[in-house]
Amino acid sequence: MSSTPLPTTSAPAVLGEGLGCRYGEREVLRRVSLRARPGTLTALLGPNGAGKSTLLRALMGLGEWTGTVQLLGDDLRQLSRREIARRVALVPQDPISDVPFTALELVLMGRSPHLGGLGLEGKHDREIAEEALRAVDALALADRPIDQLSGGERRRIFVARALAQQPKILLLDEPTAFLDLGHQAQLLEHARALAEGGMCVMAVLHDPNLAVAWADQVVLLRAGETVLQGEAREVLRREVLTSLYRATMLEVKGPAGEGPFFAPVSGRS
Repeated sequence: MSSTPLPTTSAPAVLGEGLGCRYGEREVLRRVSLRARPGTLTALLGPNGAGKSTLLRALMGLGEWTGTVQLLGDDLRQLSRREIARRVALVPQDPISDVPFTALELVLMGRSPHLGGLGLEGKHDREIAEEALRAVDALALADRPIDQLSGGERRRIFVARALAQQPKILLLDEPTAFLDLGHQAQLLEHARALAEGGMCVMAVLHDPNLAVAWADQVVLLRAGETVLQGEAREVLRREVLTSLYRATMLEVKGPAGEGPFFAPVSGRS
């Protein structure tokens, strides 16, 4: 399988080369390489256990990993945790939610890399946090305790916390999980707008249709290795997804040429 490479006229915001990771004796990533430029939205796709979440954590310098990562041109291993937090925000797949904080208090925690020695938020920090809540349609939840929110509501709050961090690079691990279709579209539309504003956004997605609609490029992973990386509409084809997921896929286009759209083919007659 081959793909058309993306233009490389601008330096990558994220550059990973030869990334590897083990959990005990189990090798989760091996020789993974990728690059993502500022101003783009990259979708990471692949079957369960492909290493997508582990890859995002490695790009943050979390866990035991080997290889090379550069963030905005600097070696990740040479950056302090505070410096990393000023550059990159990660929304994990399963954020801790049984905490005694309101939604606004949790989002304000995203301001910590930018606070002074006393760690006290000011009016400006609160305004940024409220704007982040507004961006994910969650300002009305500001005073609600996190542990009293639905899964989809909590997911939006943790995305808002990452936005309040004001990163140059935003990593989203299954950001559409638990969200209804309307909030899926709203969240990815906002991610698209952030990318168009110059941010580098990377998102783990399970639905290739979302990647076709919103992503500039895709990275396909399987069994801890990179299968393909390239422009979303060039890479995402029926035969590629059939091989990636080992399930026969249907590819169709809308009446006005929208798409393509993909769905697994049922074996039922």
